[in-house]
Amino acid sequence: MSGRCRVSSTPASPPDEAVKYIHPASARLLRAAPLLGFIPVFSVTMKTFHPKFVLAICLQCLFEKGLANGLMRLSIQPMLTGRYGLTSAMYQRLSTLYTLGWAINAFITVLADTFALFGYTKRWYCVLSAVGGGVFALLYGLLPANESSAKPAAAFMFLTALFMSNIDVFAVALYSEQICRRPAAGTALVSWMWGTALVDIMISSVIQSPLSENQLTHVGVYITAAILLLSGLLFVFNLFEERRNRTARLEDAKAEFFAECEEHERRQHGSLAAEAGCTDMD
Repeated sequence: MSGRCRVSSTPASPPDEAVKYIHPASARLLRAAPLLGFIPVFSVTMKTFHPKFVLAICLQCLFEKGLANGLMRLSIQPMLTGRYGLTSAMYQRLSTLYTLGWAINAFITVLADTFALFGYTKRWYCVLSAVGGGVFALLYGLLPANESSAKPAAAFMFLTALFMSNIDVFAVALYSEQICRRPAAGTALVSWMWGTALVDIMISSVIQSPLSENQLTHVGVYITAAILLLSGLLFVFNLFEERRNRTARLEDAKAEFFAECEEHERRQHGSLAAEAGCTDMD
């Protein structure tokens, strides 16, 4: 086998050793604030990944996936029936548009993976989704409070859900890439992510319920719009640490090449061992 095709035969480090890895930036932070290293689940995530990435995941799940999504879901019934005066039959038809918006984001992800925007397949799509979602959420809450606004409101609600789901699915793709590099800490990262999201979903009900009771449901929608607009800053500053598309594809191609070389070497060793066994039998 040629030298250029050889890869290290050293086995991958076991999970317990991988968990002991501490990111250099995290090490500096833990020296400044050692108490962070004693927080369950969070400490594993903080030690393994860059602090700004962990912060970005927390903020995205806490506010966009948890609070903004919760406020929008809880606003649908009082907004469509109370503010815009829909009948029960029309409400049943139009309220499902929010769920539909979350269901068709796969089409956007295919487009993003095919056409990189300014060298990135997710980062700037998330910025556009944050701006679009914030604008349509604002329009959803600002329409005149009469029945003629019901159908446009349902359309804006659908578009808000679509843009929110885009941010969510792109964020999932970004942290999945990080988990592939450090799989030992993947469970802790996912647990921390869903924990923050679920906590904020409960907080959204505490916020939206009193607003709906006092005929101020639209205030919760305004909060959603502000959250979506501000979430775009996470991607403007690339806190999720997305690599440029060209760099990512090159690294993936190298990894695939080395994997094929390793498989070829393994098969070659197997065939040599089989030939040696046949020679011994002779």
